Amino acid sequence: MKVDPTLIEQECHVFTRFLVRAPATPYVRDKYLEAHRLSGTFVPAAGVDSALVTVARWSPAVTRVADAYARLCAPRGVLRRKLVLLLAILETSPPFFRAIDYEPSRSWAMASLHLAVTATIGIGAAAVGMIAFLPLRLTEGVWKRRGE
Repeated sequence: MKVDPTLIEQECHVFTRFLVRAPATPYVRDKYLEAHRLSGTFVPAAGVDSALVTVARWSPAVTRVADAYARLCAPRGVLRRKLVLLLAILETSPPFFRAIDYEPSRSWAMASLHLAVTATIGIGAAAVGMIAFLPLRLTEGVWKRRGE
């Protein structure tokens, strides 16, 4: 499978920052690139799938918005597959497995506050994603029905 290594490396870097707030190690980058070389399952089709992946590469904040939209409207899409792949690689490689599995002990009040902030950010990201990507999804359906 032919992939643009520079583009996939950039994607890996941005997605790793989104998932664990740290840069990707050479091991993580190499495994992510290898998976893309070996499988066509990570190649987005034209349309919304491709747009989500392209836009998600811009920055971790944009990845959050694209992922929130994809979670609701394209849960089996390529963006979600790429993020799950990367999360699996990160979970099995030091030092990231500690960052993923470790949760500091918090009081009930702090845990509730953390949950409320996380939920608010997630809902906000989903709302922005709907505003940004739903029109694209709707117009894509119109063009497909017209056969153009």
